[in-house]
Amino acid sequence: MHTQSIKQIISHTIESNHLFSKNEKILVALSGGIDSVVLTYILHTLGYSIAIAHCNFHLRGEESNRDEEFVQNFAKTHNLMLHCTEFNTEEYAKSHSLSIEMAARELRYAWFNELCAQYNYSKIVVAHNANDSIETFFINLLRGTGIKGLQGIPLQNGNIVRPMLSVWRNEIESYATQTGLDFCFDSTNATLDFVRNNIRLTILPELQKINAHAPQAIFNTIENLNKYYTLSQPYIDTLCEQLCKETPYGMCIDETAVQQHEFPENVLYEILNRYGFNAAQVQQIFTCFSQQAGKQFFSPTHAAFHDRNVLYIVPQETSQNFPTEIILNELPQQSVIIPQGELKFGFGSAQPPTSVVERRLLSGAEVSRNDILEITFTQNQLSTTAQFNTEKLQFPLTLRPWKAGDRIRLQGIKGSKKVSDVLIDAKVPRHYKNKVWVMESADEIVWVIGYRQV
Repeated sequence: MHTQSIKQIISHTIESNHLFSKNEKILVALSGGIDSVVLTYILHTLGYSIAIAHCNFHLRGEESNRDEEFVQNFAKTHNLMLHCTEFNTEEYAKSHSLSIEMAARELRYAWFNELCAQYNYSKIVVAHNANDSIETFFINLLRGTGIKGLQGIPLQNGNIVRPMLSVWRNEIESYATQTGLDFCFDSTNATLDFVRNNIRLTILPELQKINAHAPQAIFNTIENLNKYYTLSQPYIDTLCEQLCKETPYGMCIDETAVQQHEFPENVLYEILNRYGFNAAQVQQIFTCFSQQAGKQFFSPTHAAFHDRNVLYIVPQETSQNFPTEIILNELPQQSVIIPQGELKFGFGSAQPPTSVVERRLLSGAEVSRNDILEITFTQNQLSTTAQFNTEKLQFPLTLRPWKAGDRIRLQGIKGSKKVSDVLIDAKVPRHYKNKVWVMESADEIVWVIGYRQV
């Protein structure tokens, strides 16, 4: 399908797209199969500084061990640096509720990135080809997707690059035969147990009966979709800026504004897909618009909360153990971290006091009427400062989560007000309320942190 040799095509792809240079150290994923063997061999003969990484997933019995041995011999023959590892892929998939394919993907790329950090490899090179991109196109088509999902496999995704994407599988096979390269055959590629194999062995051959040049036509369509997607991005970016805004509670999407757009579901997909939500989830989220608040949705990286005609998008929280309360016997010189954010204490300038005299002012020593304690509260890169007359504070101060029945005395209000009502008045969304803490002095709440103070 090309007049150039695949060696020329790969070299041109690397140079024209600035994937990497000969001055960089790169890591090549070598499974032992024909694609990765040919790519590794070509990169080596082109003079690139490469090392090899091989994963034994222990999924094919003796075949997996055979592949590892082949890669070891290949590295030795060509005097290449080799990194090998092995995984209990089935156990990992089960413990993380993943398919075998997704488990293997997570394991190998996590390990590849560890190697990059340890050995200063700038890129991870994988051997996907034009046929792989077409198969991915059909996989995503069958799942239901937008234009982004119909772009096949990207040439570059972060530090992962694919310089063989314009090369066809039959060209790879011809090159291996001509150069006498040995490789390993994966017996699972011949079964119809996987969607990708069904597409390769069943669907594409049938399409070629209709049009002998079907693979090239589909590949051209993928390239056109890439261009249209790139062309549409400035409009989509502008639309996202109009419909989304950063708040202390996460990224906030105006549901009403989305619904008023001519293509509301498409708009919502373009926004949420950036946070890892798939097409099926986006449809479920769109369906809950204008309904009762409270529904939650989760992508691998983010959570979406439907609340009062808006949708909040927040990163999935990493497991962090916070104390049930924090007792401050004196003014802290360092920041105090609570689930809501960060607190910094100081006098008049929001800076921690440096003198012993300043620290003693709130520890029972004499206090001047001009002493104002400032506490700067920062959450999601947004900061507010609360001010307290030190005459009205008494150490120790207690920081803790608010609870039902808590009350605070506010200026201009007779008696006290429920903290729950303070949060309602402030329109604090449901998903955030359990993060709110209060500050107590002499067993009385003096500050609903981030909201109201005495």
